[in-house]
Formats: sequence, C-alpha cells, structure tokens
Amino acid sequence: MKEITVTADEGGQRLDKYLRRKLPAAGTSFLYRMLRKKNIVLNGRKADGSEHIAAGDTVALFFSDETFEKLSAKETGEDPCLDAYRETERKYGGIRILYEDRHFLLADKPAGLLAQKSEADDISLNEWFIGYLLRSGQADPSEFSYYRPSVCNRLDRNTSGIMLLAKTLPASRAAGRALKDRTLKKYYRMLILKRSGEDTSLMPAGLTPGMSGVLEGYLEKDPSKNKVRVFEGPRDNAVYSKTVYEILENAGNGLVLAGAELVTGRTHQLRAHFAAAGHPIAGDAKYSDPAFLKLCRGSGIRRQLLHSCRVEFPRIDDEPAFEGLSGRVIESPLPEDFSAVLKTGLHMRYQ
Repeated sequence: MKEITVTADEGGQRLDKYLRRKLPAAGTSFLYRMLRKKNIVLNGRKADGSEHIAAGDTVALFFSDETFEKLSAKETGEDPCLDAYRETERKYGGIRILYEDRHFLLADKPAGLLAQKSEADDISLNEWFIGYLLRSGQADPSEFSYYRPSVCNRLDRNTSGIMLLAKTLPASRAAGRALKDRTLKKYYRMLILKRSGEDTSLMPAGLTPGMSGVLEGYLEKDPSKNKVRVFEGPRDNAVYSKTVYEILENAGNGLVLAGAELVTGRTHQLRAHFAAAGHPIAGDAKYSDPAFLKLCRGSGIRRQLLHSCRVEFPRIDDEPAFEGLSGRVIESPLPEDFSAVLKTGLHMRYQ
C-alpha cells in the first residue's frame, strides 16, 4: 500500500486529474476501475474521481511497490510510452497521421487498438501518441506533471477511424468545449443488416439507397456488462441519444452500407441503436443475435464494421488552439477489411 499526501500546490484539482498526473502510465479506465473497487481511496473513503482535493488530503493506493513504480513512470530510464510507440508501430504497421500542427494531431486508429488502456499492461493509441511526441522531440517528460498529452475522443477497441489528440493543455480544453457543445461534427460508415420482415418503430425493415432518417432514444448503461439498452422514452439513469442516418448502397447478401452523423456521443450509441432498430452492425459480437454473428464470422468478419470516416471542425476565429483546424474537414478512407466485405457481402443470406 502506498499513501500520498496532497500538497498545497496540488490542492483544488479533481481527484481523477490528480491521479492521472501521479500515475501517468496508468490508463483512465484503469484508474476509474481502481476507484470503484476501492483499490484507490481518498481520506480512507471510497471516491469516484470527481472530488476536489485539498492540501493535507491523503490518497491511499493498494498496489504493490512494483506496480506503483511502473504506473508512476518516474524519470529514471526511458519513458514506457516509447516502448508502447515501437510496439504499436510494429504490430499495426504504423499509425496513419491524417493531420498535425503544434496543438493537435489526428490519427487513423486501426481496429483492435485501444484508445486508452484499461489495464496497466495494455498498449493504446494514447501511449503511442506520447511516445511519438517524445521520439520526435515535441514533448519533454519534465512537463508532464503540468499536462500530459492525451486523446480527446473515444472509439471502441474494434472500431476504426479518426481520433483527435491534443498536444497542449489549451488544445485539450478547446477540444473539450467543441465536443461538449457539439459544434464538432463526426460522421461514420457501417455495414448493417438489411432485415426482411416487418418494420420496427425505430426504422423500416427494407433499406434502400437514398433512404434517410433519424434514430432517437434513451440509452441506459449496464457497467457490469459494458453494454447499453435502448428505450424509446425517458427513463431513470438513461441519457438521450440522437443519430442521423442515410442508406448509401447495397452490399451482397443482405448487407447495406449506411452513413451516420453522431449528434450525441453516447457509449455504444451507433452499435446499440441500429441493433435496437433491427439492423445490427455486421460483426458486432455484443449487439448481434447469435445467428447473424455466426454468419458474419463465417464470412471472415472479425470485428464490428464501423468506421469513423469524417470530422468537420467549426469555424472558430477566437480560439488560438484551433488556428490550423478552424473550418477544416478531415477524412479517413475505409480500411481494407471493411472495403473487402463491402464488395463481397456475406457468404450466405441471413434469414
């Protein structure tokens, strides 16, 4: 067990931000899980990370000395993010950089790579990013106690596409405001089931190119299963979600290519909403029925075919961090596995 006392200079900040600075090699998801399990406690009591700490507060971490040393990444030796950078480059054949300036980098995340690590030994795009900045001389580890470069948005592990990463604290704050007020527009492509049978209340059964519509509902998350349920009306602990969709083209044997604008950014929003509407995303192991998933696996589909393909930045003239991205559009082409299924479709038709 390790106990840390908050200093006068450290007081006034949120506990989760304090922990990220003290344990820079730990992922955000990992830290929240440690808080939930009471492996990290504040003043002897369970905390959720939103508490504001004060000088003299004590934070107890029920880790081994070895784990604490690893997660705190003290400046003895090479930063572990450099190893994560090299491992990510080797495993994925390099990460495509779509845009870069002195404040931001936009990367094309491959399917299979976490956005942020959930376990201490994970590698993620976040660690790749820090390793990239260190390797290119754009970051100094001595400054990480003030601000540690980080991803700004999230994509599920097996969702591919555009991610926004902030090099500077002003960039992180500007991105947070743009995401919160929804002026930054995000668009996706996905292959979904063209179901036969009757329409649902959310979406028609037969989907034809040119068809468009809006999916609205309320999403309730089950943290124990990391899964959400969709309800048509308001419900306690459920949050409103909205997606604008368009059917773009047919693929083989009952799949169609759909485009979607993510108006609200909820956990698993597109995956859960299309599944609830009767049109699950091809390859989605969490939200597809077993028969459809089996057919997808038999057709060589190994992940949900969901791709973040386009980000449109608002025109912002009074935000210095957005000087290079103001009014710009960044796009990412469909990855090879997605394009291959778009051409061939499923090997058999889903009944």
